[in-house]
Amino acid sequence: MKIKIAILLICISIFRDSESQVLKINNGISYSSFTHKNIEILNSKITSYSLTLGCEYLKKQYFELSSEIGYIQKGGREHDFIIFDNNNNNIRYINIDEKNNYLSINTTARFKYIIYNNYIYIGIGPKIDFLLSDKELIHYDYILDRVSLGFKSEFGFTQNLNKKINVGLNFTHLGNIGKIAKSEYSNLYNTYYSISFCFGYVL
Repeated sequence: MKIKIAILLICISIFRDSESQVLKINNGISYSSFTHKNIEILNSKITSYSLTLGCEYLKKQYFELSSEIGYIQKGGREHDFIIFDNNNNNIRYINIDEKNNYLSINTTARFKYIIYNNYIYIGIGPKIDFLLSDKELIHYDYILDRVSLGFKSEFGFTQNLNKKINVGLNFTHLGNIGKIAKSEYSNLYNTYYSISFCFGYVL
């Protein structure tokens, strides 16, 4: 309880001392695939929708912090997956998708370059993903980690429409520290990229 109170007081202090804060919503398209060190498994990209809510704070001329929480999907696609048809005693080839839902939380430090009343930025910081789907892959004997630690790197552009409203584009890469799933003999890894349209409201 003491730790939670301390975190709350720190957050209040940050927002109180900041020059301004921006509440934002990001809607985008994400691209994800699995990788394996030795063999090809689900290594073709899947495309899915991503939605995050966030806040930009501690905003200075060339620096700001950005924190987000949202829904993402990670997984991969396999072409010509082999299955055995018991009815006809034949082998069939199908395409399969493995999509897994996650709650993703991240904070990045952004470094900005001002262009008139707009700016471009690059950012990097920690992220943590919590699995919301079942732990087992449908077509493979792999168990997903419930929690995935890693980092977020990003590049973006923000245009101020007026004193209260801004819009922009954001390009994101989420990298994991280590594996995202394991079997008895090997590990699976994941790559994730997204392109988002951002809408912000200045408090």
